[in-house]
Amino acid sequence: MGVYKWKSGARFKANAELIGEELESIGTLIPEEIVSFAEDEETELHKCFTWDDAEAARLHRIQEAGQVIRGIVTVDEYQDRADVEYRAFESVIVDNQRQYMPTRTILGDKDMRKQILGEIKESIGELSRKARVYRYLAEVELDTAQHHLDMAREAVTV
Repeated sequence: MGVYKWKSGARFKANAELIGEELESIGTLIPEEIVSFAEDEETELHKCFTWDDAEAARLHRIQEAGQVIRGIVTVDEYQDRADVEYRAFESVIVDNQRQYMPTRTILGDKDMRKQILGEIKESIGELSRKARVYRYLAEVELDTAQHHLDMAREAVTV
C-alpha cells in the first residue's frame, strides 16, 4: 500500500495522509457523504471545505460561472463538409491572470496558442502516465494505447 499525498497543484492545507485514511474509512465515496463526514470539526477533511455559508455560496457561484463559460460551444456550419463544434472560450493566462477569451482569438495569437498547445501536450502526457500506472497496477493491456499517446504527445509542437 502506498502513502497519500496531494496531486501537484492541489491547494488544500490538510494532511493528505490523514485525508486518504479518512476517505478509506468512509467506504463508498459519494460526495454528499464526504461532506457529511467532514462536518465533524475533529476530522482532517473538515479543513478541506468552506464552512462559512456566505463565502461557500460565493465560491459556488464562481464555479458555476466557470461551468457556464466552459459549457458554451461555437458551431461553424459548412455546406460542403461536416460542421465543426468547439468550445467558444478557452482559458489562458494574460498579465499573470487566468481568464477566458474567445477560442478563435486565442488561436490567432502566437503566445496564447502556445499556452493551449502546451495544455494539450500536458493532457496527453497525463493520459499516457495514467495508462502506464494502470498497466502496472492491473496488468491491463495498454501498451499500444500508451505508445500512441506518447507519439501524439511528441507530435504536438509548442
